Amino acid sequence: MTFYPVNVRDIIDETDNVRSFILAPDAAQLAKFRYQPGQFLTLHVPQLAENKLTQSVYLCDAPSTDQLKITLNRKTGNSCTEWLYNNLKVGDWIESTSPSGNFKLSESSNSLTLVVDDSGIIPILSLLKKELNNSSRVIKLFYDCTNYNAIIFRKEIDFLRERFPQQLECLYHLNIGSDESHANTLKSFINTCSDAAFTICGLQSHVNLTKQVLTDQGIDKNHIHIENCTSLNQRPAPVEKLASTSTSVNKIANFKATLDGKDHLINYLADKTLLECMLAAGLEPYFSCSDAHCGYCMAIKKSGQLTMQKTNVLSPGDMDRGYVLLCQAIPMSEDVWVDCDA
Repeated sequence: MTFYPVNVRDIIDETDNVRSFILAPDAAQLAKFRYQPGQFLTLHVPQLAENKLTQSVYLCDAPSTDQLKITLNRKTGNSCTEWLYNNLKVGDWIESTSPSGNFKLSESSNSLTLVVDDSGIIPILSLLKKELNNSSRVIKLFYDCTNYNAIIFRKEIDFLRERFPQQLECLYHLNIGSDESHANTLKSFINTCSDAAFTICGLQSHVNLTKQVLTDQGIDKNHIHIENCTSLNQRPAPVEKLASTSTSVNKIANFKATLDGKDHLINYLADKTLLECMLAAGLEPYFSCSDAHCGYCMAIKKSGQLTMQKTNVLSPGDMDRGYVLLCQAIPMSEDVWVDCDA
């Protein structure tokens, strides 16, 4: 994983607990920071180098040629989020990877319904802007938030509603902590969403409740896409660097992985996932939740046989195209080859 210096150009207080940071890469590195909506950066904080802390953060604005906008919610982050929120100042330098990730909105229906909470709106905003500017689909946004002052990007969303009055409908559901209130209001909202694909984005509790409501209302699971923000920065425990001592039934010795333009032959550790083996070998593939929720460790299987413990974030189309999750994949043949750059 390669990090590049980025400069803090501006800081915007969105709400009492949410701040946006405008970052600018060094001019010589601009080409490396071209991105698509739905992608993220992984930040490294040099000031916290002794703790080896990194933070994965979504880009939350339409692509720009020379700057990047990220938004941090200090109430739902980790220690690195807290440090960034409280300490970054205009003019500071931090380090960032190039943009990565492939969070996209469904293209399988005539209309789209987005169900988000305070954290879920952060990656959704850039995707929403792209969709409104590049399609004529009707989009309905159900935004579950604690109170009116906690609505992140409210001015931007209201501006989009005024600009696209026939295309964008938004309901701010001011939730005082009642799951029943959320469920009942969402049920009524769903009844207005005929022939829609649904995208749920937010914290785990929000995702679970929303998914249950949609299922109870008879929404086909193939029309529901989930992006879980809870696990964005949870990392699996580091795996000790060990020589392969596999005693598993299939006796796999190694597998091949393409990463950062290079092919690597990696020892397979018994009963471990491809991700765990790659980390043990000192490689740094992109990953985040390690539990099949985020999709950041998606790779293309080039050859061989794999089994996956979970496939939550993969659609049938993804699997048909050969996508696998490194955090869930177990090799079942000697000729396994995955491309992490695809």
